[in-house]
Amino acid sequence: MLSISSHSQSRDAGFTLIELLMVVAIIALLASIAIPQYSAFKERAINASMVNDARNALIQEEAYFVDAKTYLALPALTGPSSVTIGTAYFVVSKDNVLTITAGAGGIADSYIVSVTNPNSTGAHGTVTMLTDGTCSWSGGAAC
Repeated sequence: MLSISSHSQSRDAGFTLIELLMVVAIIALLASIAIPQYSAFKERAINASMVNDARNALIQEEAYFVDAKTYLALPALTGPSSVTIGTAYFVVSKDNVLTITAGAGGIADSYIVSVTNPNSTGAHGTVTMLTDGTCSWSGGAAC
């Protein structure tokens, strides 16, 4: 015959509330460490892409100057887009806005390369590179 026991021999499977709270606390602690590190990593990557695009433009302008004896001005280009200067080209990085301003009128004997990125949240701002290779951020710091 079947008997009903008032005391169960097996324990219910599962987690206790304390165990679940401990897991949530550990995940929160890890997130509080990881998220700021990820944000800083992302900002450094954006800044590096801006400097890289400015240097690529400088190299292409100098190569163009060897052949044409003048520098070429370019309107604002938002990446990813291909930039052709003379016979060479490079691709502007994603979301970077590249502008090349050459000397006014006639033969341009100088230029300024400017690169901005709307996703850059740091204090650096715009990268500016001059004909002589001088690179600086809008805040005045060197690249």
